[in-house]
Amino acid sequence: MIRRLFLQTTPSFKNSYLVLRRILSPLVTLKLGPMSNSPPPRVTMTPPPAVPIHLPVSPIPEDIGNRKIIKTAACLIIGDEILNGKTHDSNSNFLAKFCFDRGVALKRIEVIADDEGEIIEASQRMVKNYDFVVTSGGIGPTHDDITYSALGAAFNLPLALHQPTLERMYEMNKHRPETLNQTQEQRTARERMALLPEGPGAHALFVYEDLWVPILQLQGKLHVLPGVPSLFRKLLEGLVPYIALPQDSERSYRKMVLTQLPESNIAPFLTTLQARVKPEGIQVGSYPTIGRGVTVSLIGKNAARLEELAQEVVKEVQHYPPLTNPLSSPITHYDGPESRYNRLAGHDRVSAAVYALFKSQSPSLMGFAAGINSGIAGVTFFAVREYAVSPALVLSLDTPQYARRRAELGITSNTLDDLKYAHEQQDQLALIRQDRLLDTGLAGSIAGGGLNFWRGGARAIVPGALTASLACVLVQAAVNELAVQRIRYVAGTPTAAVLPLTKSVPIDSRLPATSSSTPQPAPITGILHQPTEEKQAPKATLQRIVDTMSYVVPLTKLDDKEYLERLERKRDVLDKKIDRLSAELSGKPRA
Repeated sequence: MIRRLFLQTTPSFKNSYLVLRRILSPLVTLKLGPMSNSPPPRVTMTPPPAVPIHLPVSPIPEDIGNRKIIKTAACLIIGDEILNGKTHDSNSNFLAKFCFDRGVALKRIEVIADDEGEIIEASQRMVKNYDFVVTSGGIGPTHDDITYSALGAAFNLPLALHQPTLERMYEMNKHRPETLNQTQEQRTARERMALLPEGPGAHALFVYEDLWVPILQLQGKLHVLPGVPSLFRKLLEGLVPYIALPQDSERSYRKMVLTQLPESNIAPFLTTLQARVKPEGIQVGSYPTIGRGVTVSLIGKNAARLEELAQEVVKEVQHYPPLTNPLSSPITHYDGPESRYNRLAGHDRVSAAVYALFKSQSPSLMGFAAGINSGIAGVTFFAVREYAVSPALVLSLDTPQYARRRAELGITSNTLDDLKYAHEQQDQLALIRQDRLLDTGLAGSIAGGGLNFWRGGARAIVPGALTASLACVLVQAAVNELAVQRIRYVAGTPTAAVLPLTKSVPIDSRLPATSSSTPQPAPITGILHQPTEEKQAPKATLQRIVDTMSYVVPLTKLDDKEYLERLERKRDVLDKKIDRLSAELSGKPRA
């Protein structure tokens, strides 16, 4: 906006730093004169400039605040490809949202063919009946792009090559070899896009520095835009400072209530409600969607009043028995300028969005995609942590945790003194809680930032790194805490032991007499808590599975002690089998 206000002092659309050259006469008709058949000289592409091109934009009219406020709008979509189904029209939908958000009532949308008579009739009628008219399509270089010529005929304006458009076109395309080496016929076809109606009421607006395409304005109402959706949307947004739009107070709000009740159940209530609120300028509508319920829409300019009516609709809906669908509770929210009043009542926004997402997608496809994405993320994270981050931290950090890990791995360092921690009393549970937190956080940030960069570019690195780092640290902390609680549970498990406690009992008369009549201590059973070091913690389920399979397939590497224990267990099993077979054959067990 500051740039455009500054450029109000620009004297004309003329680009002063371009070399002016007449390519065709300033005033021509669609039937051009004879041209030379000799091919143009070959042009060699020059390297693009280091600094982006900044072309001048049209100054904002000084009387924009005194112009008639736009209240009604119409849209004219031009193109055979729309009518024959080859191309899907999205521009009219974007214009509808554009008008609603700015308080303009879009009254009409028409789709017509590339026919001069239809374009003339529709454009004249719309300019007469509506304040703001937008056309889309038909301004390209081919023979069927006749929008400019038809509009010139509709308003009695001759066609002429618009010199500022030509200059911008050649400036923007001078580094493209496919345009520099065109034949004369190809250049003539390209220059047809600069043949604009010229005369009273015709203006060409340039709203962006990096676009050569103008917005042709006719009769102060009609605006000609290209049919390419990306260009249409960008130019329409850029047109905002050049038109007299309503104030924020005149803009409309939309309140929606979603229910799973059949539309016929609430139809009588909605009919009565519309008749009651119509004098207030409020529109009531209902829109069913198969499998998703009915959306009740309330549109008006008073947000507080819409809130009251929405609550009235919610109460009416709640009079019916609840349904089993998770969305049977009504959902209400605002849809207005800048979404200032967006809110959900009666249901959580996130859960509703998640439910709608799952309902709109194939479960098998979502599961497959989630599995692939999770696998890629998991492999990336563990590869970074186990092969890069953890080795670097183990070899460089001088802390009790990493000293213990170096001792477990049998690593000795000339620069780090790990012996000093051997004589210090360490809180083992605290070390378990801190285990791999730093490794996991760093690996998560690297993996998350890298994957987000791959998906969304450089600006997605920081959000991805922070989110992944936080999530990974929380998961690792939860895993560590589970390990601590498991150790505490195992350490506190009661175990039975026979202990010689000194409790006096009478001597049984059946036992041989002793020379002393002193009461003898009798063994009794006591329940003690077994110390942690006396009972080995059970292995994890996955480790037990791996150990079992290792009897058949060597999945893990065993040290000598474990290998010896495993051989001894096999020997015991074989001995029992031999004893059983010997007893069956000879009738007596093996000695």
